Amino acid sequence: MTAPTEPATVTDAVATVRTLFFLRGLFAVLFGIVALVWPSITVWALVVAFGVYTLADGVVLVFQSVAHHRETRGWGWLALSGLVSVGIGVIALLWPTITLAALLYVVAFYAIFFGLLGVVAAIGQPASENRGLSIVSGVLAVVLGVVLLVFPGSSIQTLTILLGVWSILFGILLMVLGNRIGKLSDLFGAR
Repeated sequence: MTAPTEPATVTDAVATVRTLFFLRGLFAVLFGIVALVWPSITVWALVVAFGVYTLADGVVLVFQSVAHHRETRGWGWLALSGLVSVGIGVIALLWPTITLAALLYVVAFYAIFFGLLGVVAAIGQPASENRGLSIVSGVLAVVLGVVLLVFPGSSIQTLTILLGVWSILFGILLMVLGNRIGKLSDLFGAR
């Protein structure tokens, strides 16, 4: 009789989760760098870059939540967050001539929604040092969204800089979290 969770299966799952967190973090950091390197980027280019990022992030989140639904408590929140991210990405890509005000509100509500869902999903997880990083990344997203709503008259450069800084910080947190999750594979003898 085979054990329900063999070490190879757990090791493979941990490696997949680590890779997915790293990819999400990498996408976020790259988007942040593009936003900071070209702060005078046009609204159209920012909408397209935001759309590509949220679409990629959403696909990775949906894949992660579905692939590991048996091992992950709160996987439905992750899947919902991923689907919302995909939807927002598609909207941004289908209507790239969206106005700055609309983009500002789309980004703000996306950040608040994503951040709140991230915090709820993290709180539902068992206590660990990784849960704290997930909560911090969710709180950062909510703060970004609130700042954008409180200061809607911000210029495209200010939006780009805020979004770039947030994306880089969020991406780094995701990569650190992925690295910490990867260390779990040592418990199962993975290399």
